[in-house]
Amino acid sequence: MIEKNKFSISRDSRKILCPVCESKRIVTRKLSESFPYGSGKEEVTLSAIVPVHSCQDCQFEFTDELADQAKHNAICRHLEVMPPRQIALIREQYNRSRAEFARVTRIGEASINRWENALLIQNSAMDQYLYLLSFPENFERIQQRNYHSFRNFLAGSEQQPYQYPILIPTEKHKRDSVAFRLAA
Repeated sequence: MIEKNKFSISRDSRKILCPVCESKRIVTRKLSESFPYGSGKEEVTLSAIVPVHSCQDCQFEFTDELADQAKHNAICRHLEVMPPRQIALIREQYNRSRAEFARVTRIGEASINRWENALLIQNSAMDQYLYLLSFPENFERIQQRNYHSFRNFLAGSEQQPYQYPILIPTEKHKRDSVAFRLAA
């Protein structure tokens, strides 16, 4: 359902043809579109600002993949997960192809592709992992862990597995732990 709230009218810089008459005389305006998401008791109504194209010759109105992207981003906001472009930016900040990023993170390359192309939405756990990977020190830790595992594999099974850092509790941790036990 498209609400008639006009936000702007512009000529789209992309070459858009009318799917009915193939005219190039297209005017694009942005409208607020409300749409259902979910089913049953979980169904909610979301809204997104979508570009709607109008042919000046035959008056046909249509949307394209940009409208789909806007709706997908609205769903991501609702689910409180990263939108596709943000996932791609995390991978790109390390100058990695999808295959390289998948190898380092052990996330399937097909999953990364689906998330970046808005074909699928990552679950909350994977979203948290991606968030942690957005920090270079965490990405470096994952690379180091993989390097040690690979080196040990090449050396044979007699090698020690990756050694996790030993966390020594401080006095603050001990106090917080006692306070937690008392509160429970």
